[in-house]
Amino acid sequence: MRALTWLALAWAFATGLFVALEIQLVPALLIPLAVCGAPLLAVRGKRYDAILLVSALAMLVFVLVGSFSVGWFYAPCVILLLAARIRLSTQSARS
Repeated sequence: MRALTWLALAWAFATGLFVALEIQLVPALLIPLAVCGAPLLAVRGKRYDAILLVSALAMLVFVLVGSFSVGWFYAPCVILLLAARIRLSTQSARS
């Protein structure tokens, strides 16, 4: 789960570097980076589960709002965060 979240964070960082050709765009592109990194700061438990879900939904909103420009570049982040959430749910159900 943490590995998928790290991968989503790395993807957001790489996409931000790829897209941020102008210095004015850098602050706006740091938002997805912070959203993807938020679950990594949370402690495991119900709070981690909730932060992971909120982070995935916030990234989905960013993808949809920015879909006419750079939003779709962040779609893999949403997929990875949702995969981490699903994996966390299945592991919780097993134990």
